[in-house]
Amino acid sequence: SVPKKSFKRAVRRNYLKRIIRESYRTQKGLLGGINADMLFIYEGRSICTYLQMKDTMAGILEKIASTASDVQA
Repeated sequence: SVPKKSFKRAVRRNYLKRIIRESYRTQKGLLGGINADMLFIYEGRSICTYLQMKDTMAGILEKIASTASDVQA
């Protein structure tokens, strides 16, 4: 989700939503089969690149996976 308050132009909001979805799709293997509902909300004020988003998403998913494995153990 990308708030309209931060990005008035739909083109920019849609671009950010696309790179969020794609970075999640390519990195979801890091979760290791964890079934969970997730919602990502973009809170930045500037538009980041795909590589920045991919690195950030990898860090988030690794943190979720490690937390979930600690809870299951």
